[in-house]
Amino acid sequence: MMLLLILALTPLVYSAPVTNVSLPLDCEDVYILKKTAMKNASVLNGVYTIYPAGPNKPVKVFCEMGCEEDDSHQDGRWTVIQRRIDGNLSFYQSWNDYKDGFGDASGEYWLGLENIFLMTNTEKYQLRVDMEDFERGSAYALYTTFFIGSESNSYTLNIGDYKNGGAGEQISNHHF
Repeated sequence: MMLLLILALTPLVYSAPVTNVSLPLDCEDVYILKKTAMKNASVLNGVYTIYPAGPNKPVKVFCEMGCEEDDSHQDGRWTVIQRRIDGNLSFYQSWNDYKDGFGDASGEYWLGLENIFLMTNTEKYQLRVDMEDFERGSAYALYTTFFIGSESNSYTLNIGDYKNGGAGEQISNHHF
């Protein structure tokens, strides 16, 4: 992997629209709730609260809402599971930190394996990995299906077919 050339590595997950949402599980649900409540208002990219583990465990997450404010990800509402901007947060963390999540959703963070498992085991998600180099060149890799297994299954990564985004296919070459 070309980690030395990567300035930003942002995996995002996208789900199909859901109905009868009471507490949002992901950014698609947040979008639906906001649009329902505010009819014609736009829902901007930013930090929102989701509830993958239920009402007693809210989680702050950065959402890419497909808005035109920055012309990014106009093809859907994406839940950012890892956000790296400038390297100000060390990702050299303990297993428990990777399990539970760390950082700040308004900056650099990791959503947490348990939160990702709880979110992705109930719906069909796609995975998009956005990359940017030091010269601000960018590319992405898109996979048709994405979910991770439970902790008892070592949070095994499961991905579907690769769709070209200019970054090249790297993940499914590794047998998980």
